[in-house]
Amino acid sequence: MPTPVRNPRRIGISGSRVAVGKITRPHGLRGALHVFPYAQNLMDSLPMEEIFLEPEGGQRLAVREVRLQNSNLILSFWDIDTLERAQFLVQRELWAEKSSFVPLPPGDYYWFEIEGLAVQSVEGECLGIIQEILETGSNDVYVVQGERGEILVPAIRDFIERIDVEAGIVTIRNLSGLLDYAD
Repeated sequence: MPTPVRNPRRIGISGSRVAVGKITRPHGLRGALHVFPYAQNLMDSLPMEEIFLEPEGGQRLAVREVRLQNSNLILSFWDIDTLERAQFLVQRELWAEKSSFVPLPPGDYYWFEIEGLAVQSVEGECLGIIQEILETGSNDVYVVQGERGEILVPAIRDFIERIDVEAGIVTIRNLSGLLDYAD
């Protein structure tokens, strides 16, 4: 699964599109752009043939070249070939069609498939909604917000009983008092 980068806001999901990054600044004089990706392994999971500037409708940009530089992407678009045109796009968010992501093996999920799912205990108690996914190095952590407040659920088999994307539910086990501190 692509590892989400901690983002100050929930990653945008709108209809058939998902926000994949934000343009931070131009790169060079020929219209290339620095993009802060919302997922670290974005190049592996998204073919990057076309990107949109709006969640619905909006301008379509045909991607000419993508390369990695440190933790940012450098994107070149066919229609953006000057510094002036590139400058106009700074601070804009980039969106991709969900259907353009490479299919994952069964049991693996993209961040946009997990964020927003309801979380319940194996006993059937509703615990809240996954608001964010944190990368901790060893495993992801689901940030669940509900009536108990914020609950941090390690995304490991010991805690996750089942993920049902179609039903919109993640079922978790309460191991070693995971939910006790939230009472």
